[in-house]
Amino acid sequence: VANGPVTLKWSARQFAEAHIGGRFVVRKRGDAGYLPLSESARPGDVYDLAMRVAGHGDRQGGTSEGSDTGSGLNWVRVEYGALEEIRTAVNDLLERIFVCERLTVAAGTGSMALDQAVSCIDRTAIDRGDKAAVLASISAANDALAGLDDLFKRYSICLTANAHIDMAWLWDREETKQVCHDTFRSVLNLMNEYPDFIFSQSQAAAFAWVEEYWPEMFEEIRARVAEGRWEIVGGMWVEPDCNLPSGESFVRQVVYGKRYFMEKFGVDVTLGWNPDSFGYNYGMPQVYKKCGINAFLTQKLTWNDTNVWPLRAFWWESADNSRIFSYFPTDYTGKVLSNGLIQDLAFMMTATGAKRTCHLFGIGDHGGGPTRDMLDRADKLSALQPFPRVRHQRMRDFIDELQAELEDKGGAPVYRGELYLEYHRGTFTSQAAIKKGNRDAERLLRRLEIFATAAARLGAAYPAEAIDGLWKTTLFNQ
Repeated sequence: VANGPVTLKWSARQFAEAHIGGRFVVRKRGDAGYLPLSESARPGDVYDLAMRVAGHGDRQGGTSEGSDTGSGLNWVRVEYGALEEIRTAVNDLLERIFVCERLTVAAGTGSMALDQAVSCIDRTAIDRGDKAAVLASISAANDALAGLDDLFKRYSICLTANAHIDMAWLWDREETKQVCHDTFRSVLNLMNEYPDFIFSQSQAAAFAWVEEYWPEMFEEIRARVAEGRWEIVGGMWVEPDCNLPSGESFVRQVVYGKRYFMEKFGVDVTLGWNPDSFGYNYGMPQVYKKCGINAFLTQKLTWNDTNVWPLRAFWWESADNSRIFSYFPTDYTGKVLSNGLIQDLAFMMTATGAKRTCHLFGIGDHGGGPTRDMLDRADKLSALQPFPRVRHQRMRDFIDELQAELEDKGGAPVYRGELYLEYHRGTFTSQAAIKKGNRDAERLLRRLEIFATAAARLGAAYPAEAIDGLWKTTLFNQ
């Protein structure tokens, strides 16, 4: 149509993997993806595009239009050129107005600057199509809002990229290995292009696969961990179900996870990370605290379908009085959009009195974690005025700063009891055969260790390696 940049826009029900000209480009799950094909396309140019789409039935909202497998692309379209200058200016102004409205209300300040900015917009110029006058009035409105920037910079938004990977859900374990490779490869590539962003990842089992099958990439990850840009969190072998495993299994999850991360990366993990488990039993603070983990992250209770979970930052306490500082972000597969960030910050200000919030972003499972769109958006928001301070940060550092801020305000509230998730009821009874198998494995492993220890005292070799393998299998299946 015209010379200039060409972008392919697509949407997939489950996930799609795209290759352009034989070159792997991106793997995304859900929502829309944007692939830059060329910065200088000309009419008649041809691009070879291959896309592989997963078919997982209708588990996530039915099948695609015209497809029997739920595996489809809903639509594919090529868009040429950039947005019109005036449309961009209007959208930017609306974004600023929304930010100012929400934050001035949350901060309890007046809205004089906001009223002045709105009054600057020349509606008659819009009616008569005077582009220059419209842009001039928008510029005046932005100038009126600029005075709020000093106020807004008292507040901060932390951005932490992550990729929540279900180790086995609508696919088998072998496919998850490839997902880990593709996700980690994408993150490492983006780190070369965006020098500021921080990535957090849990689950020792995922790192062990990379170490075994892709040792060169494993060394790249080690270098990023040492640099401080790849944060290791969770300290467990996997992110397990947090209702059914035995107490010994919880201890082993942490022992095996923390031991692996210490041996391979020299990192002692102190932040528990279970964003997607279906509820959390009352004994977890005790296990975590006695295993050297003193903070905890989830968000799942924000999914409650009956009672609104009221706490965002609090001390979670077990029956033995063990406490861990707990933080609930709004989501764990978030996007980087100003309206969502500002709503989250305003909620934190109202609920806790804190002047900061942390936003977990990145597409999970087959999505590949953070995307260029998200990172570009983060760069834009960090320069936006008026807007709170935006920075990439490790989650552990954010939680430490939040805890210190709340201590200055009198401390966070204390919650004792189970963190019961209403949205996923029935976790104790669904898939009962698998859960009985888990309990049998836990019981038999304990017996095996007792008898192997007794045999070792009588001169037999203790089968430590074999028992470790059995435990890792059991822990993975949890």
